[in-house]
Amino acid sequence: MTQAETRPDAMGDVPGICEIPLTRAVVQYRNLHETDASGGRIEDIGLALIVDGRFASTSAAVDLGSGNVKVLDLSTELVVLDWVYEPTVEYVAALITESSSKQEYDAIRSYSRKLGLTVLERIGFGPLSRPTF
Repeated sequence: MTQAETRPDAMGDVPGICEIPLTRAVVQYRNLHETDASGGRIEDIGLALIVDGRFASTSAAVDLGSGNVKVLDLSTELVVLDWVYEPTVEYVAALITESSSKQEYDAIRSYSRKLGLTVLERIGFGPLSRPTF
């Protein structure tokens, strides 16, 4: 394999971390992770599905509260809460494309909120734990 054909080091920009892409990961993020200086929205909950995580420093993600697409820098600190299956990422990518072409964002918002609740339940947050939303 030549240098042009090799897979990029997915986590090469994160020292001491294994080299796996973050695509499919559900991560916790904060304001310091957002590369856009404008900040988030009130609907952003700090949980995101990484839809393109070849590089940790520029990971494309969907916030699981608002459904907004963000670019996150996860090279400084990283909390992976769960992983989703590839068809889920493909479906979310299709929803992003459809939503942006129609300028109608209800479908991606609704699906991302359901996905966020599912992930929270799987990692131990339920009706008896502290409310997140």
